[in-house]
Amino acid sequence: MDLDFLAGQMIMMGFKGYELDSELMDVLRRVKPCGLVLFQRNIRGLTHVKRLIGEIQDYASNIGLPKLLVALDHEGGVVFRSERLTPLPSAMALGASGDPSNVECVARIAGEELKALGFNVNFAPVADLNTNPRNPVIGLRSFGDDPDAVSVMVSKYVSTLQSIGVMATAKHFPGHGDTSIDSHIDLPKVDADLDLLMARELKPFKAAIDADVALIMTSHVSFPKIDETGLPATLSKKILRDILRGLLKFNGLIISDALEMKAISGRFDVGEVAFHGLNAGLNVFLRCDDYDSVFELKDAIIKCIKSGRVDQSVLYDSYAKIEAVRGRIKSALNLHPPVKLSQSLFRRNRVASRDISLNAITLVNGEAFKPIKDLNSIVILIPKPLERFLSKFDCDVVGMVVGEFGSYVENIVLYFYDESSPIDDILEASRNVDGVIFFTYNAIFNDFQMNLYRIVRDRVSAIVVAGLPYDVELIGDSKPILLTYGLNPPSLSALVDVLCGFEGARGKLPVKLRHHASG
Repeated sequence: MDLDFLAGQMIMMGFKGYELDSELMDVLRRVKPCGLVLFQRNIRGLTHVKRLIGEIQDYASNIGLPKLLVALDHEGGVVFRSERLTPLPSAMALGASGDPSNVECVARIAGEELKALGFNVNFAPVADLNTNPRNPVIGLRSFGDDPDAVSVMVSKYVSTLQSIGVMATAKHFPGHGDTSIDSHIDLPKVDADLDLLMARELKPFKAAIDADVALIMTSHVSFPKIDETGLPATLSKKILRDILRGLLKFNGLIISDALEMKAISGRFDVGEVAFHGLNAGLNVFLRCDDYDSVFELKDAIIKCIKSGRVDQSVLYDSYAKIEAVRGRIKSALNLHPPVKLSQSLFRRNRVASRDISLNAITLVNGEAFKPIKDLNSIVILIPKPLERFLSKFDCDVVGMVVGEFGSYVENIVLYFYDESSPIDDILEASRNVDGVIFFTYNAIFNDFQMNLYRIVRDRVSAIVVAGLPYDVELIGDSKPILLTYGLNPPSLSALVDVLCGFEGARGKLPVKLRHHASG
């Protein structure tokens, strides 16, 4: 194996478009990456993506490359790359359910569907503890803020997903949950020492390691009390070699988060990224944007070796770890062939997703709750950001919402609201109906939602906190509050059954709030 091949094998990359075109063929020949990650920009539909992955794997084999690792970010909740796959509850919804069997079910659905399409790596689960309510990037992607409870969920997700033959990726080591800055935008810093991390953030990662997780993804977060250089974890020898390899005994594949994120690309040139990453113990550099950046990254890795700054044995060690993951994928494929995707399979999976969502719905101020099925008319107020998110599921959002509620309530007025909404019209409509269902969606970052709530509060029958649970702290009264920890078509169906009183709210808050307890 020559240096050119070994350097390329340390790169996983994204690509443009929907097809294996001549440009992508040329890039694969030149880079020789260990794998690819796909995004929504690459997926037209399930039949299409299955064919595309097959064509890419065949081409890679024809030019002498080993089996590619083919990854997708398919966490569930707010992070999904194809609306054609079964919509899954968020990790925080699973945490609220309190039942590891729900995690097992979600991981099995994700694993079976991904494997059938040709994916062999999932960039999930998120092992971060969401200990900062104002975290702009983790939030619902986390199972919660309790280290022991999250550890149980992470372990179950990893073991289930990998038993199917899709390798799991615990992320974002050593934790991105106690940040108030999005590392896509800038470099966050966490003022925690090793003792605190061991008692808190590192527990879920240790649980993942004990479950034999194949990959761990690093965070672009600085921990100056651990590495006084201020280098982000992705580039920190103390964090990756000393803690992850040494203290936690992880022997799998260490992959960076996407290197085009501003926490890295805005502060380090490609030569620094290559040197510090190799020195820190990265096995795979993830670059998802343009091809020129991928070429530059490979050249920088080669330069580090040729200059003698990094010993070539680092590349051999990484390649051995990549091959070990490939071996695990091959063994699982032989033991468990892919399922056949069918409409009946997707129907069963959507029913399972709905049932799990039902187990997650949490009721606060339950003594004030009255089912809406006894109301003749309601106004439903939904924030426009939530409408935009629901539209990603390739559905008529108005038709979906009215259809779900309209089965039980005869007259429905629906508003998608923001700062430009006609407040007088909303207020007038609210006065002329039996009740108002008021949705919030991450109001902790949007003051207008609570401003509107205060205007219509006297008419509100129930509040639905459809995003971050911390919105509950803003409401500050005794109105009944239902938390869904995200919303998608299956969970909306479950929510309506709870609102109508056909089902009870079974979830428990998976994070600590200052003023409320569920029940």
